[in-house]
Amino acid sequence: MFKYGSIRLFFIKFILGVILTGFGLISIGSLLTYSVNDPGFKTLTNNSEIYNFFGIYGAYLSSYTLILIGSLSYLTAIFLAIEGTKLFLGVRNGYVFIKFLLNILGVIALSTILSKLSLSFGHTGLIGDFLNVVILKFIYSFTSSIFVEYLILILLFVIGLFLILFSFSIRIN
Repeated sequence: MFKYGSIRLFFIKFILGVILTGFGLISIGSLLTYSVNDPGFKTLTNNSEIYNFFGIYGAYLSSYTLILIGSLSYLTAIFLAIEGTKLFLGVRNGYVFIKFLLNILGVIALSTILSKLSLSFGHTGLIGDFLNVVILKFIYSFTSSIFVEYLILILLFVIGLFLILFSFSIRIN
């Protein structure tokens, strides 16, 4: 379980793990305590009362991640906390950066699908909305078939789901 390698690798993995875990937990905490009344994206207030647990920095962090990525940004914050914990505990773990990129791509793909479906349970974010418009314009430039549109969206959903599952090292047999 505790496979750090040399003393130098021990310090690098331990410090990087603590930083990633801390940032992941701060992200989760700031997202959970997000308030619309806090200052952030498109909200400039002189209100001295900030409702976010992490203060002004948590308010800005949660505001920008929710506006850009949407409700699925919780998955990225949880990923950072889990991978950081694995690093500082010395659990054998490889390709963390690639898994992080796959997590981001999967979250963006699922956010694009949620933007198309306009579901009421989650906010999709600006990136998902933008990609939804770009993908639909691209599809409609070739065909106006609703069947092709939904086929591509289902394919994007499956790819996004598998990217997120792979980033969390969940294997489906």
